[in-house]
Amino acid sequence: MSADKILKTWLAKNPRYKFIPHGRAWVEGDLNGDGHVDVAALLQDRQPADGASDRKHVVVVFNGPFSRNGDAAPAYMSSPEDFEGYQLAYDAKASVDSRLRVTTMEPEEGPFLSPEFVLRPYRQSYALHKREK
Repeated sequence: MSADKILKTWLAKNPRYKFIPHGRAWVEGDLNGDGHVDVAALLQDRQPADGASDRKHVVVVFNGPFSRNGDAAPAYMSSPEDFEGYQLAYDAKASVDSRLRVTTMEPEEGPFLSPEFVLRPYRQSYALHKREK
């Protein structure tokens, strides 16, 4: 099952979310080290909660394997954050604890040198951690 189909199927059922209009909106790979392809997406929330207009993005992660019809529930969905100017990065060669990152899009610093968030596998889900330079 393709990442594209997983995400499009979920977004069709959850229309309040859409892909971010910039950068890398989604990645696929073995994000949690279990040997199956997983999918993560950085999404914009079209209906942020009252008073949360500055926290209008979420990260969702779907763990494989996936069904043939593309129907999947996220293993993880972050709390709303301000990820304006951020994108997803995946490094298959990194340890499982740092493969999936939410990074700034500042090319002069490179995606792994800027302040970032790291999604670490935790049980059957993930935990979002902020890292500094």
